Amino acid sequence: MKNVIYSKYSNDRADKFKIRTDIVEDLENRFVRKKALTQEANTHIDDIYENYKLLSEAYKGSKICINKCHRIDDGLEFEYIEGSTLEEELDELLKKKRYSELVNKIQEYVSTIENGIGTGKFKKTKDFIKIFGDVNLPSSLRAGDINDIDLVFSNIIVGEKWNIIDYEWSFDFSIPFNFIIYRALHYYMYGSAKRHEVINLGLYKLMGITDDEIVQYDIMERNFQSYVLETLVPTRDLYTTIAEMNINVQNVIERERKNSYKKTIQVFYDYGKGFTESQSYKFIPQIESNDKVEFEIPLTSDTQQIRIDPSNYVCMVNIDRILGYNENYYSLDAITNGVNLAERFILFSTDDPQIVLSDIKPNTTRIEVKLEVQMISKEIAVRLYSFLQEKEDKLKHEDYEIERLTKELEEIYELRELISIMEKQLKNKEEELKSKEKYINEIHDSKGWKVLCRAKRVLGR
Repeated sequence: MKNVIYSKYSNDRADKFKIRTDIVEDLENRFVRKKALTQEANTHIDDIYENYKLLSEAYKGSKICINKCHRIDDGLEFEYIEGSTLEEELDELLKKKRYSELVNKIQEYVSTIENGIGTGKFKKTKDFIKIFGDVNLPSSLRAGDINDIDLVFSNIIVGEKWNIIDYEWSFDFSIPFNFIIYRALHYYMYGSAKRHEVINLGLYKLMGITDDEIVQYDIMERNFQSYVLETLVPTRDLYTTIAEMNINVQNVIERERKNSYKKTIQVFYDYGKGFTESQSYKFIPQIESNDKVEFEIPLTSDTQQIRIDPSNYVCMVNIDRILGYNENYYSLDAITNGVNLAERFILFSTDDPQIVLSDIKPNTTRIEVKLEVQMISKEIAVRLYSFLQEKEDKLKHEDYEIERLTKELEEIYELRELISIMEKQLKNKEEELKSKEKYINEIHDSKGWKVLCRAKRVLGR
């Protein structure tokens, strides 16, 4: 008789991946069992068993040992292996600040797991694109035919052999070997605040992963998470506290499920061919206590533009900051398809709000974004947009009137100037006539003129 002593429900996934993991024991041993929670998930259980056979063959004769698995009536049963994980060994080295030994241990991990990869090169297939996206990766990357992408340090128990205790996320198509390394490093470095020192060791580069690869692997990881979750929101992303005891938790969860798509942020990369879904990734942001969202966008040298879709619903966005970093921080201008209510406070009345960053300076390695996104109803958005449109139309009309009156005033000024010139000309003429009249009068008053006049009378002329 085997008794269940622990159960874990993986039900925050798409239906086809929902399973239950139990630890069971009898009088002598413990075992691990995995069972489908939905009819669709039975295929996933079958895939895990096939993964076991393929991985066992791939790592045959190596230091890697794939945890033994066999079928039972309603699922799969695995060995229960005890011991220290590779993650625990690395943490111990980190605690003692033995950084060089930690790096050597990770290099040992890389050389150990690459034995099962073979000498194949990466080939982007339809199955790959479906799960990881149409990412921009060179075909020169090394890749295996069977790949356990979840070879994170916590899934490896170190002993005489390195025991792989979980290979649920394995795929029988080409995946870059460096992506597996990237995931192991990523989830180790960012899995605990106590490992912040590790981030500064430059582990990606030490393990041969380039900056351009990191950007693409980040997109792959986000697409993979979307593939596993589909439209579901994992419990860890729901609000962790409930202030009032009379809140219906089920309603909250259901509401979150229905509205989660609205809160999804999508980031698009333009490498010179415009924005496409295949060159993008989505994530549900972590909302801070002040309702702001803060995140980084890593860049490669050939990135020309970035587009941020802050939501999949009408909303108002207050941009706190958008900074590029290329050894120095600089501000980026945001071009949007919304209406500016104030400086960097934007109303989006569309289900496809967009913020485009096109003035990216050379050698920029990342963009740091901090903004606040407020969902509003479509009715309010339409009314507010109409109100603003009326105001804008009124302002345009007033601008037209001002322009018309300004032109009329300019014409008046021109007429005044012309009249002034004519008045000056008339005045000059008057002065000229007066001068002539004075001259004539002076002639008439002269003795010579009088003598001439008398002479004319005497002569009868």
